[in-house]
Amino acid sequence: MNNETKLQAKFIKAAKEFCYIVRTGVTGEAGDPDVFACVAGKFYGLEFKDGSKVSDIQQYKLDAIRKNGGTAIVVTSKNYDEVLLDLKAESDYLFFLESTRRRQCNNQQ
Repeated sequence: MNNETKLQAKFIKAAKEFCYIVRTGVTGEAGDPDVFACVAGKFYGLEFKDGSKVSDIQQYKLDAIRKNGGTAIVVTSKNYDEVLLDLKAESDYLFFLESTRRRQCNNQQ
């Protein structure tokens, strides 16, 4: 298992606790990000790299995600913790908003 695959597996194990994840693997098209994730209703395309560069087709797909309102991130060992914490914070914020809304609705009854 190469470093990119290890990084991806580590991320999926941690992130599946708070978001929906689809690992594209062999089912994806050429250039698709390694992982698609949905966090708090937002779409993310995550490409895992550890020392190698994003190919032209990968960059094209990441740009297409951004142009269509999604977020595309290249995850490396250097930004791994930051990306994971940011996505977790996004999920926690939605949970906070939903629980606040429920409390407000219950108080009005």
